[in-house]
Amino acid sequence: MSRRRAPARLACAWSVAIHVLLATSAVRAETDWEPGPRSTGRVDPQVTDPGPESDGVYGRFGGDVSLEFGAGAQLSGQGPGLRLTSAAYFLSTAGLELNYADVLDDEDAQLQRRLDVVIGLRPLFLPRWALGMQSGPAWLDLTLDSLGLGLGASFAQGVREQTSFASSRGLVAALSMGVPLTGSANGPFLQFSGGLTFWDRRAGRANFPTRYAALSIVWHQVVNTPLTSGPDR
Repeated sequence: MSRRRAPARLACAWSVAIHVLLATSAVRAETDWEPGPRSTGRVDPQVTDPGPESDGVYGRFGGDVSLEFGAGAQLSGQGPGLRLTSAAYFLSTAGLELNYADVLDDEDAQLQRRLDVVIGLRPLFLPRWALGMQSGPAWLDLTLDSLGLGLGASFAQGVREQTSFASSRGLVAALSMGVPLTGSANGPFLQFSGGLTFWDRRAGRANFPTRYAALSIVWHQVVNTPLTSGPDR
């Protein structure tokens, strides 16, 4: 019986010896390892946060609607005047503009009121962002993306006229662009705008069409609305 158990005991002994040898080698390797000299220099982190000013959005996704309010000067075919502007743009792309101006008519030296209701489109922002073309600097990206096209209705009335405000009607085609003064979507923009107004001939207006150009300081503010965030947010 002892002769039959001898091979089994021999195999067990070899197994124990191999395990002891492997364990001894591992301990010796850990003992011989040296980390080297300690570095006292500053190591920059491998991953850094680029910050919102370099993400190509510049705060425009901080909300779904950009509200804009401003004032400036307007020069048109009738004469010089003061201009007030307001707008709301969804995702800084499509929106509605209301532009009001008091213009001094050179022909009869009377003050003329004008209101433009314009549907606007700024087509460059989303395609340029999706294609990774927002490479900075911020003021350049925001200026290019502010290029706007507009089409709407224009209403005018002379202050001394005994008619309704919409006695003179026309179709207005507009073009605009703004330069950010702070490098952010939120803040003041220096906005240039101009366009053509095609007046209804039945309104008795002699100038057809008339041109206008305006320079305004416009404040932009991106806000959240229930359009995308929901009423409970």
